[in-house]
Amino acid sequence: MNAKTLKQLYEDGEISLEVYEHMLKSNRKARYFTYDLKTERKIMDGENVVVIPAREDSLERLLELGEEFGTEENVAEDYEEHELHERLHAALDTLTKGERRLIDEIFFSQNGNGKSEREAAKNLGISQQKLHYRKKTLIDRLKKIMNSEK
Repeated sequence: MNAKTLKQLYEDGEISLEVYEHMLKSNRKARYFTYDLKTERKIMDGENVVVIPAREDSLERLLELGEEFGTEENVAEDYEEHELHERLHAALDTLTKGERRLIDEIFFSQNGNGKSEREAAKNLGISQQKLHYRKKTLIDRLKKIMNSEK
């Protein structure tokens, strides 16, 4: 997925900032392995042109230039987080439109920060107590679904 598409998904609120940043890093890592390692590059060093032959663009040099790559520990954590997000999205897909609207209103409205129960209840036209009860019920159900998918 290109950076422009990712940025649009982030701006539309379809993905969080963390997912956006992770995808940008993953895309850069993929470009490193498919392009940077396989092509000759020319870099201007003052008035001189430095040619870096194919397969000699080292990870150390890229890190010096400020590129970021995940470590082995980050890869394991990223995988676990990705799996958790996949289970969460699968669980959210089981909700009805009304249940999903309630969850979106509480947790994902206002630039992903969510609203207070009082604000959400007012927008949904229900009492705060009823909203709290529904939220608790939905969260318990989502937890069961996510735990059963492990």
